[in-house]
Amino acid sequence: MPWRGLVAALVAVVIAAGLVWWSRSREGTEEGTKSPELFNLTETAMRKIELRRASGEVTVLERGDDPVWRLTTPAEYAADREAAQSLVNTLSKLNAEQVVAEKVEDFAEFGLREPSFIALVTMKDGKLHTVMLGDEVPAAGGYYARRAGDERLFTIASFTRTSLDKRASDLRDKRLLTFDSPALARVALRARGQSVEFGRDSRNNWQIVKPEPLRADGWQVEELIRRLSEARLDPDQSEDDARKLAADFARAAPLAFIEVTSGTDAQSLEVKRTSDNRYLGRSSVVPVVHLLTNDTGEGFDKTAADFRTRKLFDFGFAEPARVEFKDEQGARVFTKEDGAWQEGGKAMDTVGVQSLVDRLRDLGAEGFPASGFTAPTIELTVTSGDPATTEKVLIARAGERYIARRDGEAALYELKEEAVKELIQAARDVKAAPAAETKK
Repeated sequence: MPWRGLVAALVAVVIAAGLVWWSRSREGTEEGTKSPELFNLTETAMRKIELRRASGEVTVLERGDDPVWRLTTPAEYAADREAAQSLVNTLSKLNAEQVVAEKVEDFAEFGLREPSFIALVTMKDGKLHTVMLGDEVPAAGGYYARRAGDERLFTIASFTRTSLDKRASDLRDKRLLTFDSPALARVALRARGQSVEFGRDSRNNWQIVKPEPLRADGWQVEELIRRLSEARLDPDQSEDDARKLAADFARAAPLAFIEVTSGTDAQSLEVKRTSDNRYLGRSSVVPVVHLLTNDTGEGFDKTAADFRTRKLFDFGFAEPARVEFKDEQGARVFTKEDGAWQEGGKAMDTVGVQSLVDRLRDLGAEGFPASGFTAPTIELTVTSGDPATTEKVLIARAGERYIARRDGEAALYELKEEAVKELIQAARDVKAAPAAETKK
């Protein structure tokens, strides 16, 4: 071995030994010791991040004066906000583990003449900041690092390198649709030969607006939106894979077409199912066809009825202030005064009234018949909320079935006979409050 190489090797061994000693003695250092800084940059002034690897692969993120980062190399892609921000956070306050040497004549011994990884940050004023990562530190772990224009040799932790060493596939926005869920105003679904459209009401709740105005199950609509927002592309999909999926998509059976609208921005997803039960999606936002998870694909195989609420009342977990029950045997009216239920000025048993309220809250439809409602035999009225909202439900007997409708609405609901009988019994079972409760 040439003398120069031998000396360099010995120097490297000494440095490595020092690092081992340092790594074992870190626990004894004083808390609050400041790590050496590689970068201390203002995030808002960062305009370009370039990541280079020894393999020749280059990934570039850029942004203007707005806070939105985008991938420009190896191709133009939207960037994943969280992944981009995580990289920005790491680079802006980039700390080393320690300074190994104050001055190094030849960085080649540490893999820094031809670094395995380089990160370059360009600021708004055009100033360039560069950090280079070299070989793994023997025994002590971590990696050697240097800063452009700095003669010092640093080490960085392994997790820091992991946070920096990102590829386009790591930083790319992987959503097939890029909408902001809270900003959505319209959602339209075409599936199973039916079309249904959802819009928000004055209280920002989802309702069915087409083919006719109907009450919607908000949870089901939100679940549809969640599946759309979680539909992901494969950033590592090859050109051959893309061609094969495109051919499969052309042969597959149409399953659903979904469109979401926010302001003037509309995005759509076309979904098909192959003969071997794979779900393929083609988005209006990103190119080529992508494979969807079964959970995502199955979530779009819905009809309008799947999104209708089966609850007869909307008061949910709100506590009613007034409950009225009327049938052929008479009427009962319960009002809440100062937290206590009364009927005609007389204190009523709280448990009994609450049982009636619970049955009204849970009253749900078995189906949605097109006809069958005749003269109502039961009237139910609930007043709740602030401001107060009154809901009225009419129930008619239709043979062995009960058909209900909400006052002022055309939609019909089929109820179980057992549920109606239990409701009637609960209303009749409400008694006056026991003497001890009345005194309270």
